[in-house]
Amino acid sequence: WTVTTYNCQFLAPSRPLNEVCTRIHSDVIGLQSTGTTWRFYQRLENQRCFIKNVGQYSVLQWPIGDRTSRASGVSIAVKRNLLPRSAISQVWSPPDECLQGRGGAVRYRLKSGTDFTFILSYFPPTSVPQAAEITEKLWAWQSDVLKDLPRRTLP
Repeated sequence: WTVTTYNCQFLAPSRPLNEVCTRIHSDVIGLQSTGTTWRFYQRLENQRCFIKNVGQYSVLQWPIGDRTSRASGVSIAVKRNLLPRSAISQVWSPPDECLQGRGGAVRYRLKSGTDFTFILSYFPPTSVPQAAEITEKLWAWQSDVLKDLPRRTLP
């Protein structure tokens, strides 16, 4: 399997998600700085992410929040022929509003016993106000996710 992370520096109509995933062509792709918003999606109360099919991938997207910069937004794209959507057993999102669009995690469990967890974070540059505080909170959230994982999963 190939796993790639890429700072796409904002997805735009001239460079849509499908094109980025197709060009990278990895089995699992982590994208940072997507700039994804809730603009075209109906958001349920307390909903932090959404999933959609994009080409041969299932893509979980954590859009930017009201208290995060436009440069935020993360996505995890996984080829559906390797890990189908039905194998998603758990999804984590950072609980703090200042972390919305800065991290996300998903766990896949197959009936065969295969158990993978993918965690993606996008840390702010030091020039961002409160960068140290955001970074500390994001590390703490990641640590909490890792502590919650059973021993049989591969993070």
